[in-house]
Amino acid sequence: ELVSFETLKNICKAVKIPVVAIGGINKNNLHEVLNSGVCGACFISAVFAQNDIYVAVKKLKEMFL
Repeated sequence: ELVSFETLKNICKAVKIPVVAIGGINKNNLHEVLNSGVCGACFISAVFAQNDIYVAVKKLKEMFL
């Protein structure tokens, strides 16, 4: 089920364990996911559904820096 970025922020504030986001994360929403307070993000279709997996991973990695 889809969780709003506001809910994700609230979860990160409410728990004392690392929160990792997974599902539906791509280059278009990665910044918002990372700004929610998560410790990390998992990618599946944002990588494996792309024609050039190497380029897709490189672009996502650059967004983390």
